[in-house]
Parts: sequence; C-alpha cells; structure tokens
Amino acid sequence: MAQRTIEETVHAFVERVFSVWSGLQLAIDQSSAGSETREKYLWLVNVTSEHIISTRGLGAEDLEEWLATILYHDFDLILEDDSVYGTSYLLLEAYGYIKHNDESRLNQLIAGLPTPQQVSEANKSSRREGNDEDDVDMDAISSGDEEEEDQEDKPERTKLQHVTDSDGWTTIVRNLVRRFGSLKENEESRLWGRRSAVWQETEGMAELQTALGEASKQTHQLWEENKDLQGRFVNDLSELQRIQLAITQLENERRTDQLQHARHSLAEVQRRASSIYEMLTAKRADIVKKLNDGTNFVALLQNQLITERLFEWKNRQKLAQVGLVFDDRDATLDEIQIEFEFLAEQNWQLHMFTCWMLDLLRRGPQLNDNNAQTTAANMSTLMDQLTKLLFMLVSQSFVVSVQPEPVLKTQHKFVTEVRLLIGEKLGIRQHLVNTNVTVKIIAEEEAKQLSSTHVNHKDIKTVGTISNDFEKMTMDERNHMAAKFNNSKLTRIAHRKTSAKRRHDGLEMLVQHAGGDRSKVRSSLPHQHFPAGQPGQV
Repeated sequence: MAQRTIEETVHAFVERVFSVWSGLQLAIDQSSAGSETREKYLWLVNVTSEHIISTRGLGAEDLEEWLATILYHDFDLILEDDSVYGTSYLLLEAYGYIKHNDESRLNQLIAGLPTPQQVSEANKSSRREGNDEDDVDMDAISSGDEEEEDQEDKPERTKLQHVTDSDGWTTIVRNLVRRFGSLKENEESRLWGRRSAVWQETEGMAELQTALGEASKQTHQLWEENKDLQGRFVNDLSELQRIQLAITQLENERRTDQLQHARHSLAEVQRRASSIYEMLTAKRADIVKKLNDGTNFVALLQNQLITERLFEWKNRQKLAQVGLVFDDRDATLDEIQIEFEFLAEQNWQLHMFTCWMLDLLRRGPQLNDNNAQTTAANMSTLMDQLTKLLFMLVSQSFVVSVQPEPVLKTQHKFVTEVRLLIGEKLGIRQHLVNTNVTVKIIAEEEAKQLSSTHVNHKDIKTVGTISNDFEKMTMDERNHMAAKFNNSKLTRIAHRKTSAKRRHDGLEMLVQHAGGDRSKVRSSLPHQHFPAGQPGQV
C-alpha cells in the first residue's frame, strides 16, 4: 500500500469489487447501457473512486443511493437484490483500511472476494436457468396464492430472473444474490456481508468488562469508606462542640483545675477530626475518579456493543433476506443480550452509588472549603452521563429479532418478532401487562426523519394498513421478552407514482414499543425496487 497512492489503491479496489459484482457484470454482459456499456463501466469505476475519496462523511446508505441513481439513469438498471448496499459498505470499509494504512485487513478483505471467473460461471448458470423459464406466465405465478402458501415451508429455488420491460429497463430481481450459493459460503458472506473486526477485539472487550466489574466493586468499597469516615467526622464535630461548651462553662465557673484537661482533650479531638477530614476528602476524590473510570468503561463498551456488535448483527440479518447465510442469528443475539444485561446491571450499580454519595454529601457538614459542594457537582455530572447512557442502552435494546419478508404482498401473512434485550434486568417483567407493541407502514423519507430528528411519531402518516398490528410483550420459554406477530397481513398500500425519482423510494416498517417510558424504535425493511406491472407488492 505504501508504494501506491491512496487514489491508486482505492481505484484498484473499486475495480476489483465491481469485477465480481454479479448484478452489474450481468448487466454489462447484456449491454444494458447500449453500445457504450463498456466505456460507461470504466467511467463508473473512476467516478466511484473519486466520489469515495472526495466526499466527507460519506455513509453506506449515501453511497448506495448515489450508485443506484447512476445505475438507473446510465445503465437502465435496477438491482433488487440489495447488493448495492452490500457493495457500498464493502467499499467504505476498505477505504477506512486504506486511509489508516491497515494493509493486513485490506488484504484479508481482498482475499475473501470471489474471482471474476467464479462470478462469470455463476451468471452463465443463472442465464441458462432463466432461459429455461422464459415461457412461464409471471402473472400466473404472482396470482397463484394458494400454490405459494403450500410451498412456504419449502426451500426457495436458486434462480435468476432479469426482466427487460417495454421501455428498455433491465431489472435484476432479488434472487440474483442467491446465485452465490454456488460459491463458497465464506466468499459469499465476505463479499456482500458487512464484515467487522469486532471478533478480533473480543479479548479487548473482555478486559474492559473485567475492568468495569472491578470499578464497580471498588466504587462500592469506596462508598462504604466514605460513609464510615463521614460518620466518624460528624461524631468528632459533635464531640468538639460538646468540649467547647464544657470549656466555656468551666471558664465561667473559674474551675482552672479541670480547664487545662478540657483544653487538652479539645486539641486531641481537633487533631483527630482534621486527620479524618483529610482522609475523607481523599476518599471523595477517589470515588469520583473511580466512578468516572466506570462511566468511561460503560461508554466504551456500550459504543462497541451498539455500533459494532449490534450493528453487525442487524446488517447480517438484513443481508440474510437476500440469501446470505446467517445460521447463528439467534445464538448471536443471545450473546448480545448478555452484554446488554451486563452493561445495564453495571450502569445501574454505578448510578446507585452515585445517588448514595450525593445524598451523603448533602446530609454531611458543609465546610468553608466547599469540598462537599464541589464533589456533589461532580457526582451530579456523572449521574447525568450514566442516565443518558442507560437511556440509550434501553432504547437500543429494543430490536426486531425476526424481520418480515423484504417483499410483502397484500392479503398474505407475514411473521415478525421484536425483543427487549434488557427488560428482565430492569424489573419490567412485572409490568408486562402494560407493555404493548404496534406496527405501522410509513414512507422511507419520513422514517429517516423519525430516526434522525425529534419528529413526533404521531405526526407521521401511515401509507398502508396492517391487520393484527398490535401485540403484547411476553416472556417466552427461552426467557426472551418478546412480542411475536404471527398472524399479521398487509391489507392495503397507498398508491404511489412510478416516476424515476419515486422508483428509488422505499417503505419502512415502524415498530413502536409503548411501555412504561413509551420508548419508540424504528425498524427498517431493506430497500426493494420493483419493475412495473407487479401490483400488490411494497
């Protein structure tokens, strides 16, 4: 990597990925952009490389939309296999390695890609299967509801369908990615799946978890020491007041024989109280530092859990809907739940010690050095941070554990499930009777606004109707706090225009959890784009 510039390395990687992008290569073989298809393909490699390098803060969804627009306008191509997103994420992941000169991980990424020859063979096989089925009445297939329901439990056949409509548009349908089943599974998942270095950081996470556990134990010990020292200091202050009153009385009574002894006792208690107060101020500083350390550990682990572990799980779940293998879906989510529960418990303990310390400081003596006031202010800051972290942890623990099918048909049942990963740790089980979940269909743009701003969900208009859109949270036999939708149907979908812009719009499923704190979480369906002439699909 050091011998080439960043621009050259990025260009080479983009070229390598595009060469094994099955949907794009199939469109090129079909000359979807006309006689200039090959030239446009080379231009696409160049402009994609430049766009990745020059665009600051570029996200996978942004790059996906950018690529999909170019494929639509310049190649007359709509990819419904969700591979645009997988490719976008892969390119940005590699760009991160290139920027940080992480040649080892970049090489691992490249090594996981299939060869162009493998993709070419897979596409040839797909075309042969597709040609054999050219005479099948697609409308009959779409309308054969009873036959589809009979075959719901059967494994889906791996086949390719590329449809060219009367306007010249070529649509690669979602079965395309399933052709990678002929390749090795590890090559398939590395190409289109969102890979993460989280598993390589397991040891680091374990060390952080151990450090957090130790911080909680030490905070508990420091709390006990602070409580003991403050109690002793308050007792000494009371003793000083008693001795001072006695000295005043002795002076008034002119009892000089006892006055000297009383003054000696006063000096001894003052020295002892001063020594205890020095230890108390030191212990206050220690517990502030330890609570700050614990809060930082919580923040680090929580960030890694949400932005890496859970993020990776959601993306593997999404890509599994287009054929990628995700056999350990439930087991992985159970592991993530354990980490959520661990963080919730540790956060709650630190929060509890912080509250106890605040109460102790407010009830203790307020001296002129303002040590108690300063420590209380630091405690309040830490408590606010822990509260915000816990709020974020709770909201992110509400996940769609089973996604519905990417393509929903009206009057067909769909199955979905949501889970609250830390409900048991927060004692919500006893309130399950008041915990409900509702599902709504909303427009994609409004879903983005809902997730990125403080838009009230009540102001969001639905664009469809779902039967049985309401379920209660229950504790199942695996101790999962979940709401399961097994008998829901999409009964109606609003009519939408099929302009070029709207053909790239999607729909989102909004899953709303109404519990004690009425937290709300959005669950996104993967983007799906459909050719004209297939009504009843969203």
